[in-house]
Amino acid sequence: MRLAKAMDAIRDKFGPNALLRAVSYTPESIARIRNGYIGGHQA
Repeated sequence: MRLAKAMDAIRDKFGPNALLRAVSYTPESIARIRNGYIGGHQA
């Protein structure tokens, strides 16, 4: 529970891309791109 709260606090302060899994940094990953979209979609 403390870890989840700490992760939420970091994401609130630094944005949704502040904490990602290592696999999200591979060329095939779209997680970092989709985090910039609204509801997972381009606007």
